[in-house]
Amino acid sequence: MNTSRAVLLMFLAVLVISTASATVTLNYPLNNANLSLPSVTFNCSATSVIGLANITLYENWTGSWTANETKNISGTSNSSNFTKQLPEGKFVWNCQQADTSDTTSMSASNFTLNVDRTPPSVSSVFFNETYTCGISSLVRVNCTTTDSFTGIKNVTIVANSPTDSYDYPAQLLSGNTYYSDVSLNQTGFWNFTCVSYDYAGNSANSTSSAIETYYSTPDLTINRTGIKFSNLNPLENQQITINANVYNNGCQDSGNFWTAFYNGDPASSGIQVGTNKSMSIPQRSNQTVNITWTTTIGPTNFFVVADFNNSISEGNESNNKANKTIDVTSWQTFFGNVTASKLLGNSGMENMTLWFNDSKSTGMIFVADKESIIHWASLVALSRAINGSFMSNDFSDIDALFNMTNFNDSISKKFTTDGSTPKQTENLTIESVSVDNVPVIDSTNNSNFKTGILWDSADDTSGNGQFDQTDKEKVVFVTEINKGALGAYGRYDYEISIPVRLRNQDTADTSEVYFYYELS
Repeated sequence: MNTSRAVLLMFLAVLVISTASATVTLNYPLNNANLSLPSVTFNCSATSVIGLANITLYENWTGSWTANETKNISGTSNSSNFTKQLPEGKFVWNCQQADTSDTTSMSASNFTLNVDRTPPSVSSVFFNETYTCGISSLVRVNCTTTDSFTGIKNVTIVANSPTDSYDYPAQLLSGNTYYSDVSLNQTGFWNFTCVSYDYAGNSANSTSSAIETYYSTPDLTINRTGIKFSNLNPLENQQITINANVYNNGCQDSGNFWTAFYNGDPASSGIQVGTNKSMSIPQRSNQTVNITWTTTIGPTNFFVVADFNNSISEGNESNNKANKTIDVTSWQTFFGNVTASKLLGNSGMENMTLWFNDSKSTGMIFVADKESIIHWASLVALSRAINGSFMSNDFSDIDALFNMTNFNDSISKKFTTDGSTPKQTENLTIESVSVDNVPVIDSTNNSNFKTGILWDSADDTSGNGQFDQTDKEKVVFVTEINKGALGAYGRYDYEISIPVRLRNQDTADTSEVYFYYELS
């Protein structure tokens, strides 16, 4: 055989073996994939019977068809990943392998990739009803949505009922509008959220206005927010108006019925306040009814019951009662100025000296029940025994004696951190006697005036050396004179806050307290 011809045949054979035995497979992303990820990982695999040298990613997202990155590989079968940050758009990619003989080949076809990070647009969510009657109603909910790149893949209508949410797949109605027929199987307010997905996995949503489903029969309803007090911060014995808004959440007029107000739950011996109120409410409407009440100190929980004698057949009989509490302060603040004329002399009215309107007086103001006889030299700080030891139950005892235990502004809640430990204490001198650890609070909104609590140890008839509910020792509230200081209501000499029920410590008279002073 001719030698040159043999060499040529051998070269052609090697070339055929090399090209025919090399393959490139594009594994990921799949052809025509739609992705929204910020980075994309491309995976290519290659085989070669001669042996692999490298693999190169080709693409057009940099502006032209070009080799983007080459990675060395080995063996007769291998793969490689290329992770790239891509802009939005439609792109083409492929991979090329090179074997150890420098022969190259690519996948037979390029793959197309769509990168879409823009969510669809939901322009409207609407329905064709303003309200529905009965709990078997169907409402058609329409959603108009578009996507300018990869297109709308699917649409879901989420029906938000008064208690839960339900998903309904939507169908194409026409153009860019999708719809779903939703069963409104509960009374109350519903709205609908349209969730639109494109083929890249982006989503957008929009929520409709509300639609209310009513009972087909009358449905009288009261809720807490519909009970309103004309004065939220009244004092004791003030007249206020209590209003209650009663709704007929049904598609039928109620007819006549009675509504009543109660102090406390009528199901637990609540006491009616005022008289029965006659009402008649048209369908899907509401009316307001009210009573006048003279306030009492402490919390009062008012209940309002519509159709309390069940004369109306309703769609729901369990929503005719609601309650709301008003808290009338059990404290009163007193403030004012102190002026005094002093006359000093001996027992024979000799060597007399007279000062008129002494404007520089210092000292203390005391407040006690009218009937209390106070032994001024025997006063002890509340929360202290006669011997000075700490008594943890004094505040619970005084609250019990004044019937304030369950008040939101009880003495213990105002004066202590935990029901027994005073928030602040001060040492006072009364009748030339030191009284230590007197529990005090700011009388109002600053620290210029303090209010403290004392008890009269001369009333300790049991001899146990402490304030308690058995001996019911007299209680005295005290504040120091601070001439011309700024208080909550201006400038004056004293400011003191006392519980109104101090007047009740002795029940012979429950309307008055007495003020005392000591000037120095």
